[in-house]
Amino acid sequence: MRLHDELSIVRWRPERPMAERAELTVGEVIRRLGPLDELREDLASFRRSARTFSSDRPRLIDEYRQQWVAVLDGEVVAHADSFPAVIDAVDQRQLPRSRVLVRFVDENVRTMIL
Repeated sequence: MRLHDELSIVRWRPERPMAERAELTVGEVIRRLGPLDELREDLASFRRSARTFSSDRPRLIDEYRQQWVAVLDGEVVAHADSFPAVIDAVDQRQLPRSRVLVRFVDENVRTMIL
């Protein structure tokens, strides 16, 4: 398994039953994550994208108020009025969904407790 496989970050479902998962070795976990260089780049890309949503918030509000915005590697790659529409735009550009951060841009910050 590679970190950037579709939805792997959100929905990783190990192949082994729950009772066996605790027996994974560090080496096996690392092997499943994929090559270290790819993992580092995926995490660096995620940081750049997350930073865009926080540091560039005023600009994003000015340009994309009340829209869904997709960011990849720190750059806005798509925006739309609905979540399905922004995902369609990401798919049309053949961008990896698992590496794209999508957020609704609004001046009111909403806190979600899960």
